Amino acid sequence: MDTSLVAPPTRDQNANTGPFPTSSKINSEKESPTPGSGHKGRSKSRENWQLKTKPTATATVNERSEKLYNASCPRSCSCKLLEPRQWLRVNCDSKKIETLVDVKPRPLNVHELNLRDNSITAVKKNQLYGLQKLNLLDLGANNIKSVENNTFQNLTELRWLYMDKNYLDTLYMEIFVGLQTLEYLSLEYNDIHLIMAGTFNPMPNLRVLFLNNNLLKSLPMNIFLGVSLSQISLHNNYFTFIPVAHLLDQLVSIIKIDLHGNPWNCSCSIVPFKQWAEKLGSEVIVSDLQCESPEELWKRDFRSIGNDILCPLLYGKIVPTSLSKNSTSSADAGTHSNSYLEPSRVSISVLVPGLLLVFVTSAFTVVGMLVFILRNRKRSKRREGNSSASEINSLQTVCDSTYWHSGPYHADGSHRGYDCGTHSLSDQ
Repeated sequence: MDTSLVAPPTRDQNANTGPFPTSSKINSEKESPTPGSGHKGRSKSRENWQLKTKPTATATVNERSEKLYNASCPRSCSCKLLEPRQWLRVNCDSKKIETLVDVKPRPLNVHELNLRDNSITAVKKNQLYGLQKLNLLDLGANNIKSVENNTFQNLTELRWLYMDKNYLDTLYMEIFVGLQTLEYLSLEYNDIHLIMAGTFNPMPNLRVLFLNNNLLKSLPMNIFLGVSLSQISLHNNYFTFIPVAHLLDQLVSIIKIDLHGNPWNCSCSIVPFKQWAEKLGSEVIVSDLQCESPEELWKRDFRSIGNDILCPLLYGKIVPTSLSKNSTSSADAGTHSNSYLEPSRVSISVLVPGLLLVFVTSAFTVVGMLVFILRNRKRSKRREGNSSASEINSLQTVCDSTYWHSGPYHADGSHRGYDCGTHSLSDQ
């Protein structure tokens, strides 16, 4: 087993608050076992590391070093020396500490600092100054709501960071600047609902990431680009699906992923995710992937559901080009193709009727406009004919009237006339 991946047990997991030994610690313990001890490896007591069958000068030096470190141990905390470099482990678990400034005096050469289960509400940049040799920092089970930018900038040797069981709601890149050696990050049981793009870029060596039991609904594209994750936990969030392109396909070193407890929407959008999960297998994805919707698929693992049921409109119309016509049945299982179905692509069976409908609608519209124009023209001609006949009838009535004289038209005087004889109606 790769011991560098094994995280130190938390207070909830083990009554012993000390961390799981690294590979260097295991080797040092095996080289100098405690006489009469029947324990091995992890369960072996490390309190008797300085015991020898015969006191030596080295033991005297170690005793002096222990006294020196005890003098610099923070008040109300317990400290222990760690082999082989005599680094200091500081345990301030459950000491009602409200700020990191309360950790006084500042310990020398601290290698592991446990501040779990206190009342810290914020972490500021200057509060971790001088802790360049820190290898493990446990800030879990506090009330932390904010972390100042560049807080961990000087912690260039930090490998384990616990910030679980706090009240963080947003993650962004500036929080983690300087953590280029970090391998283990625990952010579970927070209120995280937003992760900004590039958040994990400052941690290229990150291998284990816990984001479970948060409020996440989506992840930004390329969030895992350049990060060599081997284990990630995303269970008990609010994901309905996770894109494969530019996200899941960047987990090239993954060996374990936990995704259970999310409300998966088992429709067309989840087909690429299903195919990706099937390729990894149950050895990598260690949990069930149960549908939350639609209702007829509730509580069913979508890996066991056919693509034609998940997406009946899309399935069977788009087949990966790498498959032949005779391998359609293999494509159903989604295990013999390197490409994923694209739910955003429109099926031909839907596209053709739609185009026909648009064409027919356009044709009827044009015909209706032509009929309307022709009818308007006929009506206008009828109106013109009726107006001409009306004018002729009016003129005939005037000529027949006794009011007019039979002579020519006189423009002057009080009597005006019009000679109907000289201007016959035929001239009109």
